[in-house]
Amino acid sequence: MAGQGDDRGDDRLSPNQLEKATKAIQILAGLDIPDTISKRSSSDDVLAAADRCLATFNNSQRLKSKPPSKRKAKDEVLSIFKRSKAATKLGESSKCLWKHSFVCLAYCGQTRIPTTEIEKDDLLRAGLGEKEVEFFNMEIGAEAFRDLLYDKFPPLRCGGGFEFLKCIPNSRNMEVLSPVTLSSPLALKTRVGTTKRTYIRPLQQDLELSAIFDLPSGPEEECLKCGEYFNLGKLASHISSCGRKVEIDLTDEYGQSSSKVKEENTGIRNDFEKEFDSIEDSKYYFDAVLELENDIVQTVMEQSSKEITAACNEQAPLMMKIGEMKKQIDTDETMFLDVRRGFVLIDAMRQATKKKFNPYQLLKIRFVGESAIDHGGPKREFFHLLALDVSNNYFSGADNGSRFLINNIIGVQDRKYYYLGVYFVLSVLYGGNGFPFMHDSLFNYLVYQSIDTSTVSVDNIPDQTLKFLVNKVLEAETDDDIQISCSIDESLDLLLATGFRKAVCNLTLEDRNDIRNALLNYHLIAKVKAELDQFAEGLQTFGFLSFVKADPHTWRPYFIQTDKELTPDIIKGMLSVEYSAKGSVDRPLEERTYMFFVDFLDDCYEEGISGCDLSNFLLFLTGTSRIPLLGFEESITLLFLKYGNFPTVSTCGIEIRLPTIHDTYEKFKDIMIHAIKGNDGFGGGP
Repeated sequence: MAGQGDDRGDDRLSPNQLEKATKAIQILAGLDIPDTISKRSSSDDVLAAADRCLATFNNSQRLKSKPPSKRKAKDEVLSIFKRSKAATKLGESSKCLWKHSFVCLAYCGQTRIPTTEIEKDDLLRAGLGEKEVEFFNMEIGAEAFRDLLYDKFPPLRCGGGFEFLKCIPNSRNMEVLSPVTLSSPLALKTRVGTTKRTYIRPLQQDLELSAIFDLPSGPEEECLKCGEYFNLGKLASHISSCGRKVEIDLTDEYGQSSSKVKEENTGIRNDFEKEFDSIEDSKYYFDAVLELENDIVQTVMEQSSKEITAACNEQAPLMMKIGEMKKQIDTDETMFLDVRRGFVLIDAMRQATKKKFNPYQLLKIRFVGESAIDHGGPKREFFHLLALDVSNNYFSGADNGSRFLINNIIGVQDRKYYYLGVYFVLSVLYGGNGFPFMHDSLFNYLVYQSIDTSTVSVDNIPDQTLKFLVNKVLEAETDDDIQISCSIDESLDLLLATGFRKAVCNLTLEDRNDIRNALLNYHLIAKVKAELDQFAEGLQTFGFLSFVKADPHTWRPYFIQTDKELTPDIIKGMLSVEYSAKGSVDRPLEERTYMFFVDFLDDCYEEGISGCDLSNFLLFLTGTSRIPLLGFEESITLLFLKYGNFPTVSTCGIEIRLPTIHDTYEKFKDIMIHAIKGNDGFGGGP
């Protein structure tokens, strides 16, 4: 065995050379380094690794001495540095297709981005924080995508899953991205576009912030409060939490030294701690309490999980299909629509006829004369106002949402109904509500091409003459009643237009249903078939109508008004309230103001304040009077104004700021009503 070691002769490395060679091996990323090297082992594995290092060095010297060759540099490098198998797994290409920064957070409930350097350093020490990830294959599956992030952030494996978030522009708040983004890097890139960072938040369990890595933090310095030494990087955070204060011997108004009181209190605390420490196995009491608490929390989480799962199951098909359609949007190109607040429909139609109009570009809305930047709010209000104008100008009927198209051959010639269909689709893609005021029979025609007005009641008929005739026919008790009703000139014209050819003098009670169906099928559906077909053509933008036909029940609420009532609890459930710190001067004023706000919502719902119901408040807050089918993309934050008389709302996310200056509910209620009724624009006020 000894002779075998001597065969190496002069090739054997000195300890100093061995250490340098080991470090060189660790730097060369292409080499497979045994674990024994990191432990500075003197075994044959280390010598073998050193030989590999020398071979690499000799190869590099050979390349330097060789004359210029036609062989590509890449081939030369690959001949020296053998590529590991791990680099070629998952079908990865050698070229980085996307480089993106991820910031892994530690807490499940975190809603704001890390801002302080101390917080960022703590995350980095724990193996979290901001790291750049390179993607060589953009279409890897969800599991491979997840494992890649787990490798980058090892503690994330303990979080019970995770979700992606992005920072709301001009804000420190975050909003959750669609679950579709978890499916692949390509899906995430499509959603975030040019956003620099994506935030990762654990779902079920907070991550430990125990230090895994050491960061350079400067020399040590003594804390003047407790006398202990800390690195300068940690000293600032320690000072704010240091419990030992310099005691000053001041005598209070009762003639007793405050320092003595402090000493007495300290003594009591120490006695208590000693007594507590004497309890045998006291930790088991804590374990029992924690176990009980965990059982309660687990029960609540399971119940909440069921509710969340049920809601997600209802919305998942919509989210997936809308996500597929949004992939067709060219986020590198932006289409700006400039509209006047009082002429939204006119301006939108004029913009649609221009050559630059391209629904497949990223849409931004600018209200003329207003400075709001479109981060979602202006689009919401645009589609809300557009739906109101479309309902009043292109539809007619009852105000309960069951409306029918108006016959307009000039509009068909100008392809206005096609553009209405395009705007309908854009409303859905950008978080709007579509046109939820159509009658069920129109929706059935768009989906099934069937003409069926069996669900139309007399009250839903928009034309008064037609309503009168149908009502008389249905109320007829004798043959003469029907004949008299249909013999009136206007009524006869309506009946003959349908193609009904039976002589009026021969009509009987048995013809009653045939007359009713002929009148409604023709005048409500067949008469506007050209308009409906052109509208359907516009709905095919992004392939939207095909999705609707494949699953009509899921998409129905975008066309037909639902019966879901807006309540104060629904609005309060959407709000995240941010108070000042407990014990601060502002906290009691903010809590009082919030109670005023709760009472105001209840009054709007119960008393029905004229011109100021809950839908008006929601419009003031978000730009739309109805909650979108998939909810709001942005989080809604309630803040407080220390100075100022009126509430304000912001387009940066969705924020409302309530003034705390008012000391009575009546004053608060008056300014809220005044602000909502006097709102001249999104984010505005009186």
